[in-house]
Amino acid sequence: NTYQRLASLLLDFVQHPAFYDAGEEILTLPLTRFDIADYLGTAPETIARGFARLESEHLIKRLNNRQTLIRDKEGLKRLQSRGRRTR
Repeated sequence: NTYQRLASLLLDFVQHPAFYDAGEEILTLPLTRFDIADYLGTAPETIARGFARLESEHLIKRLNNRQTLIRDKEGLKRLQSRGRRTR
């Protein structure tokens, strides 16, 4: 589902030092939520809800439109792997 795919996308960006400051655990997304929605084949509103859900589960904290604090990378990985098992 979109929720797992969003977690997977965030983890993909975390692997790139150009986007992720591991010391601060801050991810600077090179894409807007519209770009992310287009990439994942869904609506921007769905992406906004996905970010809100990840935040409510304390996996991330959005700092602004482009920067996200990664609170629980292992939690994102668990979510990502759960999504893969159901496919």
